[in-house]
Amino acid sequence: MAYASLLSLAHILDHTLHHDYQFLIRVEERQIIFLLKKVSFLQDFLDNSSQKSSKAIESLESRITDAAHKAEDIIEFNIMRRVLEETRRQKMSNCISLCIPKKLLYSTFKADLEKVIEEIDTIKKWVEKIENESDVQDLDPMTWSSVASPKPDSSNGTEKNDTIKKRVDKIEDESDVQDLDPMTWTSVASSKLDSSNGTEKIDTIKKRVDKIEDESDVQDLDPMIWSSVSSSKPDSIGKINMVGLDDNMMVIKDRLTGESSNLQTISIVGMGGIGKTTLASKVYNDEFIVYHFYLRAWVTVSQDYNVQEILLGLLDSMNKLTNEIRVETTEKLKEILYKNLKGKRYLIVMDDVWDTEAWDQVKGLFPNDKKGSRIMITTRLDNVAGFANSCYPPHQMRFLNEKESWSLFCEKVFGKDCCPCEFEYVGKKIVKSCGGLPLPIVVIAGHLAKATRTVDDWTNVGETLSSVIASYDEQCSKILSLSYRNLPHHLKGCFLYMGIFPEDSVVRVSKIVKLWVAEGLIKPVESKNLEDVAEECLLDLVDRNIVLVCQRSSRGKIIT
Repeated sequence: MAYASLLSLAHILDHTLHHDYQFLIRVEERQIIFLLKKVSFLQDFLDNSSQKSSKAIESLESRITDAAHKAEDIIEFNIMRRVLEETRRQKMSNCISLCIPKKLLYSTFKADLEKVIEEIDTIKKWVEKIENESDVQDLDPMTWSSVASPKPDSSNGTEKNDTIKKRVDKIEDESDVQDLDPMTWTSVASSKLDSSNGTEKIDTIKKRVDKIEDESDVQDLDPMIWSSVSSSKPDSIGKINMVGLDDNMMVIKDRLTGESSNLQTISIVGMGGIGKTTLASKVYNDEFIVYHFYLRAWVTVSQDYNVQEILLGLLDSMNKLTNEIRVETTEKLKEILYKNLKGKRYLIVMDDVWDTEAWDQVKGLFPNDKKGSRIMITTRLDNVAGFANSCYPPHQMRFLNEKESWSLFCEKVFGKDCCPCEFEYVGKKIVKSCGGLPLPIVVIAGHLAKATRTVDDWTNVGETLSSVIASYDEQCSKILSLSYRNLPHHLKGCFLYMGIFPEDSVVRVSKIVKLWVAEGLIKPVESKNLEDVAEECLLDLVDRNIVLVCQRSSRGKIIT
């Protein structure tokens, strides 16, 4: 996150230097250039420390993030305050006494910015010390003196953020601008804002998303596809080579195409990361299954759902969703779904169901016309699987055995090549630590495929894995965290930014690429435009198996 914060700060500093912002805040050019140089120095340091890990560096990154956020908040806040003050002057030219004195505006901003520059300068000195130390573990980040003013406590920071948000909301209404007294902003402007709350950042992001949706050059984007319920057919998942799932696939296919003509429900149950969705999507896209069913639909439900989103997702998956249907009531959507399924042999997949109530609310919408229709449900919960199943016992996913785990690992790291002999011992040790779960195997393999290929590096990964094995959920969380920590800094911000979308949502590549660029997360590369660089970053995240491709074009280009 430190790298992304520096990129964002560099972006606004550049605009301040070359656009009208400098006039608005009246800051000296040399002060901005001075700060830009320090930001550039810290970016270079983070670039060079991507593969290093120590408590000192982690603490340093946290401090860099805080300092960058403070600087950006100060600049943006003072630009906004200056605009407000100018508006006030124009509307109340006869009441000069009510306006903020210019000297007060400039001196307050300059004092705030100088404190942040001092903080960044302190960080720079510690960076230089780290670079000169042979063992950065010897550095105690707790001994770093803080030059900047101390942070307010979290409750105070939250209160300030809430106050600012309310005032900004009031400013947005032009009719209220004349009622605002700019003098009431002074005490807030001179304080350091705690950026960890992130309320202002989220509001800013939302506004920028709304703006991008309205741009003519993104008319190809369909905002309906980013719902907390995903309806995109898992084409790319269905095409992958499954290791250890052939026997599971045969069982599910037999149940889906069995002789019974009655509507039947088949449940696939197992812990997260064991391959339920992979199995379901492989079956869903199987040529025989595609031929067998007249109509197929896929929807991902997740923990946070509502019935209307499930219905829209199913209709969208069947290509029955029109602009007119999107605005219909829930009851009307139920009727439309039922009519589209009536009299047909259909396959419905409800992926990642967490609640029996979710199934209860939609099960009556699937007509039983004795055509051999089937409903397939994936869930982590035995009670959900048992509740939904109509005739077959829930299909329990099994762990991969040692041979299957090793095969999956080698495929993800080496592709079609064999594992070199010198890596086999430590590689099998890493695989064993994953406990037969496909998710951690794939994630760790994705990291090793991109990392420097040395036995020492692999050994370090193996030792780290051994230390994080705990309960399954904690294990997966820590393994994913390990993969995140080993990302190059320029990818960390891009990955974290995807958290603004709801769980299991499907996002168009064109959307996320434009958002990354708009938020200043993409570092310019000579002879390449920013969107091309952003697409390369996305491909890198996909290659590392921490971002899942949902849909590709006929030429293999990622769409969602």
